[in-house]
Amino acid sequence: MSPAYLLLGALLLLAAGWDAAQRRIPNPLVLCGLIFGPALAVYQDGWSQLLPCILGAALALLLTFPQWRLNLMGGGDAKLFMVCGAFLGPATVVDVLLYSLVAHGLVSLGVLLVRRVQLLTGRTLIKDTLRVPMAVAVPVGATLALVEPLLAPALLGLFERLTA
Repeated sequence: MSPAYLLLGALLLLAAGWDAAQRRIPNPLVLCGLIFGPALAVYQDGWSQLLPCILGAALALLLTFPQWRLNLMGGGDAKLFMVCGAFLGPATVVDVLLYSLVAHGLVSLGVLLVRRVQLLTGRTLIKDTLRVPMAVAVPVGATLALVEPLLAPALLGLFERLTA
């Protein structure tokens, strides 16, 4: 496993925990990701990897800035996607964003179900269920985006055997 993936995973998990506990993602954590992502890429594969890192972060900003301006996503979440783009490049950051949005939607649906049970039973199962931190879904989205190319051929082969 690449040291860059390990560092990205550590940063994402730290940001997810911080966001869940404090409802914010610290800027120094984001800055570390924006610096070390491209630095590791250049160290491992040369200067030719700097442009994809910059383009990945820029594309993440382009895709998440409107969501932030419409209050659909927090600013820290948008910056966290920029970190993913700086580590993974423009092609993969789109997958990370899509998988993260789906994971966040599923978690939010689960929270809605818990809230409904709380209303019906009068028991408090989870405190503060008004907001589900997006940063919790980003490590899931990044993992799925990185694993999907490895699993897709196997799943396609399984699907073909089942339908044949």
